[in-house]
Amino acid sequence: MDKQILLSICLPTYNQPQDFKRTLLSIISQINEKNQQEIEIVIGDNSTNQETEDLVKKDFNLPYIHYYRHGTNLGVDRNILFLIEKAQGEYIWLFGDDEMKPSAIDYVLNILKQDNNLSLIWVNFEGFDPKDLSRPYIYSSEDLLLEDGNEVLKKTGAYICFISTLIMKRKELLDIDKNDIKKFIGSGLMTLYLPLFLLSQKERKFFIINQSLIIGHFTPREKIEWDHFQIFGINFYFVAHHFREKFKKKTIKKLQQKTFSMVWRDIFLGWLKGYNTPKGKFKKLLKLYWRFPQFWFIVPLFFMPKFMIRLIYFVKKRWQNRLKVILN
Repeated sequence: MDKQILLSICLPTYNQPQDFKRTLLSIISQINEKNQQEIEIVIGDNSTNQETEDLVKKDFNLPYIHYYRHGTNLGVDRNILFLIEKAQGEYIWLFGDDEMKPSAIDYVLNILKQDNNLSLIWVNFEGFDPKDLSRPYIYSSEDLLLEDGNEVLKKTGAYICFISTLIMKRKELLDIDKNDIKKFIGSGLMTLYLPLFLLSQKERKFFIINQSLIIGHFTPREKIEWDHFQIFGINFYFVAHHFREKFKKKTIKKLQQKTFSMVWRDIFLGWLKGYNTPKGKFKKLLKLYWRFPQFWFIVPLFFMPKFMIRLIYFVKKRWQNRLKVILN
């Protein structure tokens, strides 16, 4: 008799066949006869080309992999919701174009078997940068079991929306009011809405895995081509604001402030490169963030000539590179 699927690893993907292959290999290398009946991999492919589909059919034709190719690009939010609907596991682990460290799956399965009343598990990670030593995002001596969503947000900060860190109880996600969630489809931040919904519920248990089980492959600031300005400068504020009455008064404000502190450089670089410009959006930023000190630090930058900013940025990068050589 087959065991019930405990964990669905859900992979939304879009036109990244090589990154996708690296991710998938890091996952299937951990699936064996012992845990295979408890796991499934569900793939939602938004790609506009055939490469990912050919890759799955040729190299990953395995019984626990369920592949779905969308006729049109649903967008990341709809793709995530589609995967939640298609998954059969008690828990879903959303995963982006990152890597799972060896034994990560068994580590998570052991936690779920010990307590299947957890609403959300957040998994610690480290960034991948061959020039720098990797280090975990959270430093703690042990895993944490928490019953207060405010405490979880204190620990994770803006990385509560990092897709590959999120393991959530599927049944509770299916109970979300579809009219409410519909307001934020297209925001690019379904990975923020879903955990905030779970963390805002009363009498729930949450778990933070201290051990780094993920290697995050983040897009360098200089290569970001999607509308980072809109998603993290504006949309993040509104999704978080939607849950303001469900948390302590300062929790959401601190989350918004920390996020803006992290992403304003990315927003600025996007503007500097000539896309995602602040035309119209700058007024929104002013309205949303004028109370935050960081905002007034970056305002003068947007009014400097671009050639001057490029020169400053070039010099900064040169000195950073020289400093790394000296330190190494």
